[in-house]
Amino acid sequence: MGTFVLIMGLISFVIFLIALIPFLGWINWYNIPFAFVILVLSVIALFVDKDGKGKAIVTLLLSSVIIFLGIIRLILGLGIF
Repeated sequence: MGTFVLIMGLISFVIFLIALIPFLGWINWYNIPFAFVILVLSVIALFVDKDGKGKAIVTLLLSSVIIFLGIIRLILGLGIF
């Protein structure tokens, strides 16, 4: 499960990088809930998966940063841009 959440976290990170392009900031309205789901899954993987604990921690940090920076990007772009 740790590998699955890591791959999903990397997909969310790539989507976040695309959302940094001007006039594509609206993508964060979809990416922030997606990153929140990944955050919850990484917490579950942290307690359930014994082998993928490191991957779950990395994904936990990555999704937290994506959520924080996505919200900042929405605030700076007034929620649209």
